[in-house]
Amino acid sequence: MYNVDAGVVGVSYGRLGNDLPDTASVVKLLQKSGITSVRLYDANSKVLKALANTGITVMVMLPNDNLAAAAADPSSARRWVRRNVAAYYPATRIHGVAVGNEVFEEAKNLSGQLVPAMANVHDALVKLGLDEALKVSTPIAFTALQESWPPSAGRFRDDIAGSVMKPM
Repeated sequence: MYNVDAGVVGVSYGRLGNDLPDTASVVKLLQKSGITSVRLYDANSKVLKALANTGITVMVMLPNDNLAAAAADPSSARRWVRRNVAAYYPATRIHGVAVGNEVFEEAKNLSGQLVPAMANVHDALVKLGLDEALKVSTPIAFTALQESWPPSAGRFRDDIAGSVMKPM
């Protein structure tokens, strides 16, 4: 018999749909199922409150709709982080902020604003003393790759490689 450590078991928790269970029921289901990490597609206060004191780690998302403001104005990013992260941390074990969602695929017009938004969110975390506990990331669709096979030849699309991925 092998002794195996499965590590973290996580899920993405989306709330768009019909006839979804209430948040409290979802949290109970996560706990019952041994889910220890959740990625949210926003920073919904009801969900963040329900996840408080559960031990489940959470990645919140600054949605694409907020990305331009966060990129253009550091104070906008700071307000978003205060309202959607600092207000719930540490009771809710937020460990990261995803800035945007598959921007190169879903919101191509925002590609140039992704890195400034990520930088402003990171700076907000620094100012609030949360940068050691929380990381900043962004989900990237595979369509951002020009080449993916073999993996050693992998490279990003020319339109984002130098202008977005390199500064990131």
